[in-house]
Amino acid sequence: MTPKKEHHNTTFTCQAQNTADRTYRSAKLRLEVKYAPKVTLRIVSGLGLTGRLTEGAEVRLACKADANPLDLTYRWYINDELVPGDYTTELIIPNITRKYHDAIVKCEVHNPVGKSEESETLDISCKWHYRHCRTRIVRSLITQVRSTVSSELSLHAIRHIFTNISDKPAASTYLKDGGSRSLRNIDK
Repeated sequence: MTPKKEHHNTTFTCQAQNTADRTYRSAKLRLEVKYAPKVTLRIVSGLGLTGRLTEGAEVRLACKADANPLDLTYRWYINDELVPGDYTTELIIPNITRKYHDAIVKCEVHNPVGKSEESETLDISCKWHYRHCRTRIVRSLITQVRSTVSSELSLHAIRHIFTNISDKPAASTYLKDGGSRSLRNIDK
């Protein structure tokens, strides 16, 4: 038998009998299996209704490790850079900004047997009313309009897009030729 982590704390019984003594003899053995951590990582707070992280929110990530022995050391990384501080099972990023968009957060856990890690890619949603996000939104709109319309946007059309941004993920704009288009999913 090859011991596995599922066998940890399992009691095995060995039973024997011989012809000279018909009574059964048995011995019990509780198996202790030592194994490296198995890590799970999840975002526990900061998600908006869309399931994306909202810019400005406090983000909490929880790292859980199943291991034996429980002498665990936690290390957190953002884009392969060690996060300074004395973090254990939870990493807190206060007032998250768009600089973390597509950042890879990794939790690495060690014990005397080995190590394991898990990572999560952050998807930051820009708030519409934040001034520093508007450039990204307008660029996204311009890119989408240019892909559907061959003529370039005039400055007037760009201003029209900018002033008609609402909390809805759609905007309507008038193009240089006077037509209108409806844009969907602009916050990507």
